[in-house]
Amino acid sequence: MVDFAAVPGLDFSTVSALCRFAVAAHRAGCQVVASAAPELLGRELRRNLPPHVFGNLLFVLDADRALEHCEDGLIADYDSGECAGSEEPRLLDLVGADMARHLDRQALFEDLIRDLRAWLDVREYAAGETLPSDDESGDVVRLITAGRASILSADGERLRQLGPGDALGPRVPLGTTAAAAAVVTDEPVSTATLTASGLRRLEEGESELALRLYRFLLGTEAQTTD
Repeated sequence: MVDFAAVPGLDFSTVSALCRFAVAAHRAGCQVVASAAPELLGRELRRNLPPHVFGNLLFVLDADRALEHCEDGLIADYDSGECAGSEEPRLLDLVGADMARHLDRQALFEDLIRDLRAWLDVREYAAGETLPSDDESGDVVRLITAGRASILSADGERLRQLGPGDALGPRVPLGTTAAAAAVVTDEPVSTATLTASGLRRLEEGESELALRLYRFLLGTEAQTTD
């Protein structure tokens, strides 16, 4: 069961993650029940999922109806004996590796920021503020350390949401050709930045630490284009 009652909006990365979750659930033989889901989500999932996977999704009005359906299904499975001795991989086994990678990466990020603190300039932004572009900031490395911000296209469409560990830069997510016009904070945001001269000093004085930073940034780029 996934409840969307408190979800104010969706972006491309959210839809992509939910599509992967729906595919994993179908492979594991689990039905996904979505409560209070916005109509846009249903349309996007139908457009991006194979019919047999989308058919495994059930959309209901609220959490009470979703819980009732899940309870009825669990009772029916238990009565039929389908819950015992299954050899099929469980949903948690299928998505757990992704969750573990995310948590491991966050731990690496926290350690990296701690070790780089003497080299970084920490900046704070209020909710609704437009972050400086690469040209305006003059920084070569910009990382979000707290809060969330959205990359907006020239016409105001949200292309991707960024959070702690994500790099601020000119890349556009999901292979779209639309130009990113701005990065706007969804809530108070903290960033850690490194100037070109600071990066040179880091490379000269702490080459191993610089290498850790590059490895992390390469991992960020690979995740973005996955």
